[in-house]
Amino acid sequence: WGSFPQDWVDFNVETGQAAYWYTSGGQVDAKKTAAPITIDYTAEIPEEPEPTEDPTEDPEVPGDFTGETTHEVTAASEEDGLGVTVAGTDYENLPQAATGKDAVGVYSAVIDREKSNEFTSDDALGAQLSFFQDTSVPNSFEQVSEVDADELDEAKDYDAVVWAAHGNGTEETVLYRESIDLTEEQRDALFPEDPTEDPTDDPTEDPTGDPTEDPTDDPTEDPTEDPTDDPTEDPTEDPTDNPTEDPTEDPTDDPSEDPSEDPSEDPSEDPSDDPSDDGSDDEGVQIELSTDQVEVSDFIDAEKGVELSVTGLSEGTEVEFTVAPTSDQNVEESVLSATAGEDGVASTIVYGTNTANPEDYIGEYSVTVPGHGEAANAGSEADAPEVAFEDLSAEFSVVADGEGDDGEGGSDDGDNGSDEGGSGDGGSDDGGSGDGSDDGSDGGGDLPRTGASIGGLFAGIGAIAVGAGALFASRRRRS
Repeated sequence: WGSFPQDWVDFNVETGQAAYWYTSGGQVDAKKTAAPITIDYTAEIPEEPEPTEDPTEDPEVPGDFTGETTHEVTAASEEDGLGVTVAGTDYENLPQAATGKDAVGVYSAVIDREKSNEFTSDDALGAQLSFFQDTSVPNSFEQVSEVDADELDEAKDYDAVVWAAHGNGTEETVLYRESIDLTEEQRDALFPEDPTEDPTDDPTEDPTGDPTEDPTDDPTEDPTEDPTDDPTEDPTEDPTDNPTEDPTEDPTDDPSEDPSEDPSEDPSEDPSDDPSDDGSDDEGVQIELSTDQVEVSDFIDAEKGVELSVTGLSEGTEVEFTVAPTSDQNVEESVLSATAGEDGVASTIVYGTNTANPEDYIGEYSVTVPGHGEAANAGSEADAPEVAFEDLSAEFSVVADGEGDDGEGGSDDGDNGSDEGGSGDGGSDDGGSGDGSDDGSDGGGDLPRTGASIGGLFAGIGAIAVGAGALFASRRRRS
């Protein structure tokens, strides 16, 4: 298709757009054909300048290249590949490019360390051009060379390289070359290990979870410490001379014809369908209130209030008491947590904190505790706690001063609770709940302390605001 004059092409080589002005083998070469142009001008003989009296003795010779260069690994993963940020500052006196022309900027790239400084563009991975508008002044740049992980060889090392543009790299044009050092973490992320197809020669130290299908012919010398999960189908004909020291944990399916003389120490996990008539006090998990009626002056006393307890639990079982008004009081419900101690009792105290308007508390309240385990979630496959129980509930009321009467503790309508209420039988003779003291104080003495011993008590849990004051606060036992 032809070409523009060579001096015009040479000029555009310096500006980075040379291929627009000559046949380069691309699809748009047909559009590069030069159109005819006519120029009309009048020739004049130029005036010759007079020579200076003192010409310079030596022409100016450009100095050696100067500049500071750094590089940093900014990405390394199988997904993102390798990213290397190269930065240069105060680049001056660039050498001529490999094309023989003045440099118009610099290239930065990643290169195999085994390659010499005499390399081509095919050797430069992730090459980036930084064009300098004016090479007679200091220039700075920053470029990121990105290389896909599959273009790299895990067994090889790589360098960051900078050379004068345009053209290939040469000993004269390479301005910077330093090794790219990957950390172990970066190398593992860039070249992750593939799982081995063949198993290892050495077996694992931990045995498999499933036993072998065929037993060994010879028994082991030492008996197993734990019994097998499934009992033998046929019992031995002769009983052992000496009974085992520890009884079996699970009872037999069929009861013995003759009852044993001594009762078992531990009760069964599931209660019998028909209750016994022997008057036993062991009634499973129960909810207990210190009183089912409290005068308002006692209710706003942080040392009194109403004590909420669940007994018969396993140590460490956490329960939640939901206290809610049921007679349109200006009070929001509160949820209080407690954890069972060694004695199986989880308890907390609820009392009012709004001493400015105590009448807001007067009314009926319900106390509910969600059930735990199989008793509350029949058919669930989740692990149940050691003691399971259904939902528990009780009620108490806050009355005006002088309207209180002595009474038993709050009721328990959970399936495992009693029908008579909680442990409120320690009230004092002058009304209100207490510990049985006869000090004659208004509203009774201290609350009954059933369950775990009282360590630190803290207030403020579950406080609910109404108007300008808080209505509920709690103090929680610590075992």
